[in-house]
Amino acid sequence: MQSWYYCDVTCDVGSTGSSAVKQVDILPVNLVPQTGSASLPCGTNTILRDHGDNGNYVEFADGYMVLEAGGTAVISIAGPYGTESCCDDIFIYDGIGTGGTVLANYFGTGTANFTGAPGQTVTVRLASDLSVVGFGFDFTVSYTGTCPSCLTPTGLTATNATADGADISWNCTTCR
Repeated sequence: MQSWYYCDVTCDVGSTGSSAVKQVDILPVNLVPQTGSASLPCGTNTILRDHGDNGNYVEFADGYMVLEAGGTAVISIAGPYGTESCCDDIFIYDGIGTGGTVLANYFGTGTANFTGAPGQTVTVRLASDLSVVGFGFDFTVSYTGTCPSCLTPTGLTATNATADGADISWNCTTCR
């Protein structure tokens, strides 16, 4: 969502001034679940936080958020994090879920700065152990490039039709 603002100032001595109109982007907040998973569609610019939101994450957390991409969309993730440096980790994986290559691993305190490849879906995971917790993370997720549009399949065919179902096939040269 975009809003436009300007600042109008009146000083004690009677003089006034105003700023130029500035665009402000308001991003929704999405939380990585404490356990399990969730996903966001391609192009969803957002503030991504751990399940603790503005508080600390909990012990034994192990949840993840899939950030979908495709087309020429590029995902950028940046922002502060704070975890137990020995035992709690924030991982960014290639693809859907935690089975892909680890692209980034953040622990302790610092600032994440990750940029994916065009069309690359990534997964953000927080895994914590049983002792010390921290504030987690407060990442800004932004997309550049173009997400794939909804495509209409061609050459739709149905074979082996029975009372219980059928085999459906179609052509889609731009699907991934």
